[in-house]
Amino acid sequence: MSEKKVVGRSIVIGLGIICVVLLVALVGAVANYTSIINKKDATYNDYVSTHSHTDSEYNASQFNYNNYVANHHHTDSEYDDYASTHSHTNSEYDSLQNQVNSLKAAQLSEVNLKWDFNEPWIGGHYVHVYGAIFNTGTNIAYNVNINVLLYDSSGAVIKSYTIMLGNINGKTYTNLDTNIDYSGHCATYSYQTVHS
Repeated sequence: MSEKKVVGRSIVIGLGIICVVLLVALVGAVANYTSIINKKDATYNDYVSTHSHTDSEYNASQFNYNNYVANHHHTDSEYDDYASTHSHTNSEYDSLQNQVNSLKAAQLSEVNLKWDFNEPWIGGHYVHVYGAIFNTGTNIAYNVNINVLLYDSSGAVIKSYTIMLGNINGKTYTNLDTNIDYSGHCATYSYQTVHS
């Protein structure tokens, strides 16, 4: 009788250990999948934030496309007639396409960009930078930054600073108005406006 209790007790303990191991494995799997789902959600949300169009924007684009297709029918003979009188080399087409792409590309221009240096006897030194950056292209300029370097009279860099402006749509501008704190005397500065 006691031998059956020992065997029964051993089976219960063994099953208990197996249950604990399976429970730990289940918790690990849930934690792993939760991490994977959170990463996928972040990727999705990032995509949606940069590729969102309203239904009305989509419908307007579809409407314009349908109108274009409906109003631009040409027969093969019309095409052949046109092609026979309008021949250009591939390099000519490529050159024109490059010019078009160049005009569409995001191109940034400064508008009334001012640099006011303030170095009072008492208090912190700073430069007040203000004005606007205009995108003359039709494409969006992504991640626009102005990388600033301030130099002392010996030419040593006393401050490196990035003014982050974000994205600038084509044919629009973004105002900027910021103060850059620094130590010492700023004799000169340089900057570069960049985008991706």
